Amino acid sequence: MKTRFALIVLGLVIFPTAVLSLLAGLALTEWESVLQRRLQITAAHAIQEASSQIRARLEDNLEHLRLAAAEALSRGGNLADLDMVAVRLHNHHPLIEQIYVYMTPVGIIYPTSSPPGNRRSAPGKSPVSMTEERLAQRIQQALAQRPSLTDTISFVHEDRLYWFTYLRNRQGLYAGFRVSPEAFDRLLTQTLALLSAGGFILSAAGPTAGTEDIRISDSFSPVPPSSPSPTRPSSRRVPTGSSVLARGRLRDPLGFVEVTAFLDEADAPTHASPFPRRLYAWGILLATGCVVTGTILMVRSAASEIRRARERSDFVTSVSHDLRTPVASLKMLAESLHLGHVQDRGKQQQFLATLVRECDGLADTIERLLYFVRQDQGAATYARERLDPGVLVRSAVDTMAARLDLTVQRAEEQADAAPADAARGAIRLTLADPLPQVCGDWGALTRVLTNLLDNAAKYGRSAENPSAPLRIHVEAHPSCRRGRPGVAIVVEDHGIGIEKREVRLIFRRFYRGRASTLCRVSGAGLGLALCRDIVRAHGGRILASSQPGRGSRFTVWLPALRS
Repeated sequence: MKTRFALIVLGLVIFPTAVLSLLAGLALTEWESVLQRRLQITAAHAIQEASSQIRARLEDNLEHLRLAAAEALSRGGNLADLDMVAVRLHNHHPLIEQIYVYMTPVGIIYPTSSPPGNRRSAPGKSPVSMTEERLAQRIQQALAQRPSLTDTISFVHEDRLYWFTYLRNRQGLYAGFRVSPEAFDRLLTQTLALLSAGGFILSAAGPTAGTEDIRISDSFSPVPPSSPSPTRPSSRRVPTGSSVLARGRLRDPLGFVEVTAFLDEADAPTHASPFPRRLYAWGILLATGCVVTGTILMVRSAASEIRRARERSDFVTSVSHDLRTPVASLKMLAESLHLGHVQDRGKQQQFLATLVRECDGLADTIERLLYFVRQDQGAATYARERLDPGVLVRSAVDTMAARLDLTVQRAEEQADAAPADAARGAIRLTLADPLPQVCGDWGALTRVLTNLLDNAAKYGRSAENPSAPLRIHVEAHPSCRRGRPGVAIVVEDHGIGIEKREVRLIFRRFYRGRASTLCRVSGAGLGLALCRDIVRAHGGRILASSQPGRGSRFTVWLPALRS
């Protein structure tokens, strides 16, 4: 039953748990992949959003410049007005480092390289420096490549970023500005900090993006792929060992800035990754444990079934012998009396007494078998009644003494025991007075005591001197077990005893110890098992202790009747 229950637990609880652990590990792994992919897509969108926001900010500054420049030119285009516009825009829009006004095909008309005293009051041809000349050529080249007249042009020239726009209603005039590297770096940092959320950190790498420990460059030249680029993590440092989710460059002309999305909290994957592995390990461990344990249980169950089959075979053989022997004796004695082979009146009485004794033994064997069947089927019932332990013990001792042809020596009679009685054997009875009453079935408890007395008679003679008189001691006295009052009934013999390793086995069904072989005692190995079941059903305990060669002691403890 225990093996079957264990197999049920393995099959319905532990093995499904192992399978669920493996499936959960697989699901977590797949879910991590889905989350990783989703995070990568979100990070890529954030990089595109960063590019769009920075371009929008630059174009917004360009729009302010266009309006201010158009207003100054509408008032006559005085260079002083343009100087005031440049100062005002630089103060309010830090991204504007220097403003420019370009006229086709003249070139750059603001700012001019001539001293302030030589400046003209209106736009016209002015001397320009070589730097402005090269810038004018670059503007002309950008204008030639623009798709339409109204498109904004932006480009990097000599490590500087420039943005220009067409001035409406001003034929051939363009206004633009040079971007401040420091202001651009701050804008980039703020934008990436705002977009760094949801599990990732955006970090910029390029000529204007540096950490606090790296000098910020003042150039906008594109960085070759092979050259190392300093990195600036928006407003937080990128933890060491962070994995890269996405990488991309800002839209031209900001392609010199490469933005990388790192996984936020580099320790998070380290903490999350072990969970699927732990589930896999737990599932494999449980599955392996189920297989190993199930195999062990099946082997033990098979061995137990083989042992039980052997025990049942031995039981059938023993019961057949126990039934055939008295039947043969009964038949022989009955035929002798029936055929008149015994004429002596005394012999006839002796034969009749033997017939009665053999019938009682046969009836007792049949009753044991029937009781065993009822107990095995759970159909055994007990009539509960108030019992006097002293009367119960005396009755069982007197019954067995008459059956075994032994004398009973009570405590007050032991000193006056006759030599003849001592020679054939005796049961010494010691009863405490008073004894607490118990509640139980008279017949069942009597069967327990008679079985113990019968075993004491079978195994109570010494192996060295089997002809010695049989001595059995029966005692009953009050006893407490775990604080509960009760009665202890002791049956003790002085025979061959029981080996220490067999003391716990003798209460198993069909078990027969080595003593049964030495003493050539037949039986089915059910007596002590039935005693244990009956005593347990009455709420008591039966214990055995023995010393090989010195005898055995069986103690039956029954709880006292509660008042």
